Amino acid sequence: MKKKFIVFALTLCMTASLALSGCQKKYVTLGDYKGLKLEKVVPEVTDDEVQGEIDTALEDNATSTEITDRAAKEGDTVTMDFEGKINGTPFEGGTAEDYDLELGSGEFIEGFEEQLIGVKKDDKKDVTVTFPEDYGDDNLNGKEAVFSVTVKSIKQITPATYNDEFVSSISDYKNTADYEENLKNELLASKEEDSEYTLKDDAINAVIEGSTFNGYPDELYEKCKKQVDESNAYYAELFGVTIEDLAGSEEDIKQTVISTVNEQLAIEAIAEKEKISVTDEEYKSYVNDNLEYYEVSSVEEFEKNNDKDSVMSELLKDKVCQFLVDNAQVTEVTEDEKYSDDGEGDEFGDETEPPMDDAETDDSEADDSEAPQSESDTAA
Repeated sequence: MKKKFIVFALTLCMTASLALSGCQKKYVTLGDYKGLKLEKVVPEVTDDEVQGEIDTALEDNATSTEITDRAAKEGDTVTMDFEGKINGTPFEGGTAEDYDLELGSGEFIEGFEEQLIGVKKDDKKDVTVTFPEDYGDDNLNGKEAVFSVTVKSIKQITPATYNDEFVSSISDYKNTADYEENLKNELLASKEEDSEYTLKDDAINAVIEGSTFNGYPDELYEKCKKQVDESNAYYAELFGVTIEDLAGSEEDIKQTVISTVNEQLAIEAIAEKEKISVTDEEYKSYVNDNLEYYEVSSVEEFEKNNDKDSVMSELLKDKVCQFLVDNAQVTEVTEDEKYSDDGEGDEFGDETEPPMDDAETDDSEADDSEAPQSESDTAA
């Protein structure tokens, strides 16, 4: 059992679970679900990807030195308070305190960071910028704004030095060669897990596309609607965007709910025809294998905050999807071969970053400070 497959669904929201046995025929006519033609990505790890992991480790272990004897230059981190105004009036999302900004990072819109080159600690400076026409906010698109900035400190960030000593200090490896081999193996394992998940997802989607649906039980629709709403709320808050930006219109959300309903109907129908089920022992085994992840010590403790039926539903989905894969015609392809023509990317949560991620703000009080960001960040 791939833990990620189950954890992914449970992290969002428990999948709707109903005792549908015997009633699927009323709502779904399955198409062919054996012999599906599927493509599976054979993952590869490049040297650049390994280097990216090394660079991240060096940055995470960088040293910070406060600068008092010179002005700020590109690469320095400026800690500042700022307040943005348009035509002399403060606007929502334009104010932050103790915000850390690396000059030259491109995190803020064009012109903002450049105007901070040369500032010193305790300086006060007005930074004038113009929001792009397609910034994504009707109140800001194309508008000129003035940000009153107070520089509280300037820090020079020096990445760690990459050598055997550094590797020994952050890992169980004694030299860079062994460390890099481990990084490559970890990246490959993660990609293989992603590839397996995508293959299963493609399989059930192919079944849904080839099946005919005729309505649905109201109770199932309501449970799936709750699932989708909770999922949208979770990711909207995580990414710092509105639910509408994330999920689209009410009609778009309704179609997502119906897609979730149809998936559940198809899974239950295949499970019934192929006599696929999840035993209580399999459920307990899954929970026991993941006690550490869920930060619990027993199945009983897990069930205090999690619904057993919903977990059983996800386990059933995994078994059905594995059945589809086992009975499919699977062609191995490279990532470029699979995605270069159809333009598909990862799901929203994997492909994009929020306009201002908490991980980037560190200890700053910048929860409402979306405004100065770059156009590319906002497009996320």
